[in-house]
Amino acid sequence: MSKLTSKKKVAGDSTPKSKAKEAKEAVYMNPLTDFGFKKLFSDVEVLPPFLNATIWPDSPIVKVELRPTEQLGDWESERRAVVDLLCTNERGEFFLVEMQYAPQKHFAERLLFYSSFLVRNQAPKGKKWNYELKAVYVLSLLNFRLDIAGLDEQQVISRVCLMEERVHVKFSDKLRFITIELPKFQKKANELETNIDHWLYYLKNMNRLKEAPATAKESSVFQRLFDVAQINKLTPKEMEAYHKSVLEYDDIVEALDYERERYQAIGEKQGEKRGKKQGIAIGEKRGAKKVYTELVFSFSKTGFPPEEIARFTKLSVKRVQTILQSKK
Repeated sequence: MSKLTSKKKVAGDSTPKSKAKEAKEAVYMNPLTDFGFKKLFSDVEVLPPFLNATIWPDSPIVKVELRPTEQLGDWESERRAVVDLLCTNERGEFFLVEMQYAPQKHFAERLLFYSSFLVRNQAPKGKKWNYELKAVYVLSLLNFRLDIAGLDEQQVISRVCLMEERVHVKFSDKLRFITIELPKFQKKANELETNIDHWLYYLKNMNRLKEAPATAKESSVFQRLFDVAQINKLTPKEMEAYHKSVLEYDDIVEALDYERERYQAIGEKQGEKRGKKQGIAIGEKRGAKKVYTELVFSFSKTGFPPEEIARFTKLSVKRVQTILQSKK
């Protein structure tokens, strides 16, 4: 039976000095932070090659135009969808790119919900229409493993489309979902073989590198990626925003790590009679259900208002307020 050995980490905890020192000495931004991700992939020279490598479009994407996420509808302020970037390509197709840190109940349904707005909004108002649609792609970068029965434990990228069940013939190619489970990608620098291997390795490790790898210097795209990622090229205002984003990211990751460990230990203890394997499953299930509650309390203790907590956790403001009131 495993034991919980680490101290509880809450938002604002400055205990891990090595992590703070690492961030201070970093040459490149952490692409998994909110600021870092948007800064890198808002670059029109970086985003098209990344989309081509990850979503496998029917035709290569040459250029993209960034769009405001407000066009997704007033539901966003209520449901706190995790939409980081929205863009269209030269053919008018839509691409939603998100970075999500924690598991969420009804994850697949949420993707269907907010992608449906981009489908529905293509209908011209007050005009006859033959229902011809532009394709909508949803790309989700996940800092956790999906809990979906039947998925290959080693498969990092999953691609989903509308398909006939029996003969596996594509029903429509106008709505596609691509998920990338980053924890499953474990390759080291000397094991990188494909283009997507390099993208995922840099996403996970760029902020730890002191210089761009030799293989990256051979590609104009990756040269551009590392150039945009240089911290010393940020303006003072951008630097402030980035450091705030790093603190937010560290707080969330540390809280999630602690909760996973804590509830796994609880599950193992309660599941001893049914076997260690069943106990771990119980712990992970309880952790997934309660992790958001622990995050809300952690942020609240450090003075964050409900609106900010909602932005960090991607919960609705109403849900955050309900959680906070439950402990009064």
